[in-house]
Amino acid sequence: MAKLHFVKKAAKDNAVVKKGESYFWWQGYRSPKRYSATRPKPSQLCNNKWATVLAAEEDFQDAVAAATDFAGLREAVDLVTSELTDFASECEEAADAVEENFPGSEQAERIRERSSNIEEFTGELEGIELEDERINCPECDGEKTCPDCEGSKKDGDEDCPECDGSGKCQTCDGTGEDEDALEAAKEELREVCFPDDPF
Repeated sequence: MAKLHFVKKAAKDNAVVKKGESYFWWQGYRSPKRYSATRPKPSQLCNNKWATVLAAEEDFQDAVAAATDFAGLREAVDLVTSELTDFASECEEAADAVEENFPGSEQAERIRERSSNIEEFTGELEGIELEDERINCPECDGEKTCPDCEGSKKDGDEDCPECDGSGKCQTCDGTGEDEDALEAAKEELREVCFPDDPF
């Protein structure tokens, strides 16, 4: 991982900021110096193939945060497992190539360890139980309407006191979904620990 440097005030204009503005810079092994006006992601600082895993993790967390239903969460899981499975296969091929040229190589063993860790992780991730469809709101059972007035908005001649005349279920705000269940599933996925690089 490249060392990250923070400059509070640029002495002169550079590729990302003007003189006097703050910026970050880093330089990987045998790589040109890079600049950013915002803190770079770990995948940007990584100067080996593990950057693929770090980028997949970042995309996964973004997708989980953006998901509005269980289908979105399942899509996020399926995408990251597919990307990591491909990476594990590439690691195995790389290890075979190293082993062929350097039998008993410690590097080949570490590359295989990368692959093994990824395969174990993707198996655990796929094992997390997620609903294939939305979970209905326990109050309106997915109907989206106020159970008291059944969506009529009225209680006699007055507005329904339960929904204030909106006709919407107040528990789910008219979405028909159990938002607490979705948030609990998101939290479980946010806490997933991606494997570390054995190198």
